[in-house]
Amino acid sequence: MTTLAHPSVGSLYQLKARPIRITLVDDLEALWLRKTEWNALVERSETSTVFQTFEWHASWWKTFGREARPLLLLAEAAGQMVGIAPLMVSEQRLLGRKRQVIEFMGAGSSDYCDFIVDPTRHQVLPLMLQWLIESDQQWDLLQLSDIPNTSSTLSALPGFFNEHRYPTDTRLLYEAPTYLFGDPVQDQQLVRKKSLRRHCNYFNRSGQLEFRNCATVDETLGYLKEKAGTHFDPKVVEGFLKAAPRIAAVLEDERKWREMEAPQADGTQPRFPGAAASPFAKSFHWMDPGAA
Repeated sequence: MTTLAHPSVGSLYQLKARPIRITLVDDLEALWLRKTEWNALVERSETSTVFQTFEWHASWWKTFGREARPLLLLAEAAGQMVGIAPLMVSEQRLLGRKRQVIEFMGAGSSDYCDFIVDPTRHQVLPLMLQWLIESDQQWDLLQLSDIPNTSSTLSALPGFFNEHRYPTDTRLLYEAPTYLFGDPVQDQQLVRKKSLRRHCNYFNRSGQLEFRNCATVDETLGYLKEKAGTHFDPKVVEGFLKAAPRIAAVLEDERKWREMEAPQADGTQPRFPGAAASPFAKSFHWMDPGAA
């Protein structure tokens, strides 16, 4: 782990707390002791999905990180983690020559990638980007993909790098349609889709494909404990088990809201004084770019 104090912090931002320090981490395993703090920051950040959690990054890096080196930046104020740039550097052949390319950890495997930043600390992302500019001898290209279209990062990156005379290119990589179940006829037709059958056949050729429908949280946890160490990383299972009670509570609250929002027998929608739509609707569906 290498610690670097950003040289412009004192002049750019006069903070009541200590100046923000940018730390370069070259060993992801060293952060296991701070995973709770990492995940707490994820919950506060703009893009908050499983793909931003520490357990996801650690498991992905352990499995797929052999051909890259970590370039993970931590932003801290008074010892508190206020920003994370989960990046990596790898050598890739582009435009006829080998180049050092910076990407998000998990690129190509994660549905959503992004900087993890405390939304009340607007200066953190510019400081981490400034660190990258001042360390540009380590890289030739920033290729930051899979950022959700709801993230303010999409506008912040071109604005910052254009100001510093770095050419940028932002494009829509792909649509991510979703399917919302609810129509029994159309739902049953899904099993006849050729693409689904093709994927099932692919896995069947590699071994017996089994499906298990876990109806309760306890049943799911029992299955995870059974497979821990053989199919799943024990540390990831441990993290999920600790989060399970909170997940179960959120799902139960969501179920109760769905019951209250259900139409009455006469077809009318119930009305509750001071009540709006389910407060969980945004947290569960806002990251579905294909849902209208």
